[in-house]
Amino acid sequence: MLIHNQKHLAVDNDSFNVLQRAFDGACWSVGISRRPRDGEINDISETRDAIALTVLRCASAGARDVQALKVSALRCLFGKATLPPSPQPI
Repeated sequence: MLIHNQKHLAVDNDSFNVLQRAFDGACWSVGISRRPRDGEINDISETRDAIALTVLRCASAGARDVQALKVSALRCLFGKATLPPSPQPI
C-alpha cells in the first residue's frame, strides 16, 4: 500500500520490494547503475531520479507487478505512453 502526502511516502515491505525491483530493472534496461558512484556525471543522476519518480507515479496509478511497473515507467520516460498524474496528498 502506498500512502502519500506532500513530504512523505509510506510503503509497506512488500510494496517497497516491488518498487525497488522495478527501479533496479528500469535502470538496468537503460544501462545505468542503480546506485550513485563517486564522480558520476549529473545526467545519470537526473535520469536515475526521473526513473524513481516515474516508478512511484506508475505505482500510485495502480500498477503493482514488477515487470508492469518497469515497462510503464520506461514507456512514460521515453515517450511511448503518458505519465500518470502525480499522487494526491492525503
